[in-house]
Amino acid sequence: MDDKESARAARRRLKTLLEANHYVTERCGEFGYAIPFVGRFRDWHVRVQISNGWLALTTYVMALPEPAGLKATLTDRLLELNDSMSVAKFTKSGSTVTLDLEYREEHVDAAVLGNLLGLLQTLAEQHYPELFRIAAGDATLTTLQEAFERSSHGAGSE
Repeated sequence: MDDKESARAARRRLKTLLEANHYVTERCGEFGYAIPFVGRFRDWHVRVQISNGWLALTTYVMALPEPAGLKATLTDRLLELNDSMSVAKFTKSGSTVTLDLEYREEHVDAAVLGNLLGLLQTLAEQHYPELFRIAAGDATLTTLQEAFERSSHGAGSE
């Protein structure tokens, strides 16, 4: 089997796994798919592809801020987050930030694919508000969220 045939077989296998999970998909490039998710803060589009024995999932998170100070602060936070995550990683490429996950194709079935997509979506939703605040340079948003979290934690303790 040559490289093109192998890539087509991987795409067919991926399509079968996605259909088994009932995901709405759109073709994305020659060998991948995009899966839209409606999130709490925004919509996400996860690109999924199998290549050279690896399942790759990636989603656009945001553009890097222009001011150097904000860019440095955001980069530092991305590195801290990457240290705390074992499977997925935030990546800076050019002027964008993506959240990426790679997993050996041989270990992927429909259930594992569903779990990996769920993990990527959860991590994106979990970290997006903080990353957005850093990129926007708006300390007011941080203060408001801290106040909200204090009030929501205190509300159920009475």
